[in-house]
Amino acid sequence: MDRRGFMQFAVAMAGSAVVPSIAAAQPDEGSVAVFTVPTLPEADRPHSFDDVVERARDLASSAFKAREPVLAPPFADLSASEYAAIQPNPAARIDLGGAPAMGLEPLPPGHIFEYPIRLDLVRNGRTRAIEFASHYFLRNGEPIEEVSGDDASRIGFSGFRLMRPLTRPEVAEEVASFHGASHFRARHRGGAFGSSARGLALSTASPEGEEVPRFTQFWIHAAEEDKAATRIHALLDGPSVAGAFAFELRPGDATTLDVRCRLFPRVEIGSVGIAPLSSMHFFGPDNRGAVDDIRNAVHDSEGLQIITGRGERLWRPLGNPPALRLSGFVDQDPRLFGLAQRNRSFDWFGDPAAAFQNRPSVWVEPRSPWGPGQVVLVELPLPNEVNDNIIAFWRPEAPLEAGGDYAFDYTVGWSALVPDPEPLARVVATRSGSDGEEARRFAVDFDRSALPAGALDLRVNSSQGLLSDIALIDTPDPSRVRASFRFAPGGAEQSEFRLSLYDAAGNRASETWLYRWTRT
Repeated sequence: MDRRGFMQFAVAMAGSAVVPSIAAAQPDEGSVAVFTVPTLPEADRPHSFDDVVERARDLASSAFKAREPVLAPPFADLSASEYAAIQPNPAARIDLGGAPAMGLEPLPPGHIFEYPIRLDLVRNGRTRAIEFASHYFLRNGEPIEEVSGDDASRIGFSGFRLMRPLTRPEVAEEVASFHGASHFRARHRGGAFGSSARGLALSTASPEGEEVPRFTQFWIHAAEEDKAATRIHALLDGPSVAGAFAFELRPGDATTLDVRCRLFPRVEIGSVGIAPLSSMHFFGPDNRGAVDDIRNAVHDSEGLQIITGRGERLWRPLGNPPALRLSGFVDQDPRLFGLAQRNRSFDWFGDPAAAFQNRPSVWVEPRSPWGPGQVVLVELPLPNEVNDNIIAFWRPEAPLEAGGDYAFDYTVGWSALVPDPEPLARVVATRSGSDGEEARRFAVDFDRSALPAGALDLRVNSSQGLLSDIALIDTPDPSRVRASFRFAPGGAEQSEFRLSLYDAAGNRASETWLYRWTRT
């Protein structure tokens, strides 16, 4: 399983529409393939997001048609390392225009990426399919033999990535990719890749097993005059639901994707995850346990951050539990939720190769009222940092009804910190350890710079067990203040903690720290 995309999920199946295509140029014998996309005459068939919506609606009106994946040589029967040796050919990059210029690079099929995805290029509102060709890829820097005849149309691409200058003006870098089921990811200026997002999550962590809808076709738009964003449309399909997605990508200090989502359920869906996020948390100072590792912490995200519909700021440290752990945070019209990576120092992690301090925070900001529901957090046990084990999404209170039409508009963003227009004092570290027989000591550090001057009131409670020795402590680091308490569980198997700081007038001065202790 690939930690960047839950690689047990294969990628999307191809759409069935037939439209004119862009043929790949053939290289001279013995040379590296060089492609140019010609100036295309306008086709008879225009394209708009309404077309994708109608496609999704039509799909949902009939039974889901599963398609068996088919791979042909030289992409069949590849091991993970053999697949990794196949990379996009920079000379085949399709220019989408814009300033700075954005380039499109199709991604190869193979290994577990078996299901073909259709890619269409949209220029001036008109579409052309991008025909599959091996020349879009290199193996260990060398050209790959062409797939012949019908095999090329059967296997298709497995996704695509978008390239443009981000950190240095003269170097095109990968800024976003769509690859694997309905997964996508992006990076911000100065950051690395890390946590990812998905189009939809269904029956996640449920006893009946997860259903995996897939993006089956993409329409990637060439740049339009005076448009700063790169536009992408996508068709999603699965046994329970079809959907239409519109994305607007804006790379920068915070790279954002504005998302319009329309869902058309075939059946009633109760266990639905809107705007799902995926990440990795192996261990940190509060949950190191028996991990024998030279590093101080290993995680792509350290906490779930929520701004509720009423404006309360919540912070829930992530964990690596011994068994599946589900948490639900009930809300009405949430303002924001995200998986945050707050500590940015090398010393916090101590891993020069992985550079976890450069991994992004990822967040979701609804752009329309979502009504009642809950932010769901899924934490899975993880033996190492290879796989993702953290999932967060919005679950509406009411199920999605068969035959319905549901719209969700939101922004997904990648940045150093999760944005907050009215920040309170943030939690910067959580630690716990033994404090005598059958007791634990907890220490929660807050950023002092955002705290008001004067006396502060520490309030903490637990659902089970006994709290004592509650204190607010100055630290040698003048930028931090520590909330500390002792917890004796007694016979409790788990307990929920809630802790906040208040000013002298009784106003909340900090985020609300939430924590679930479980006996191991």
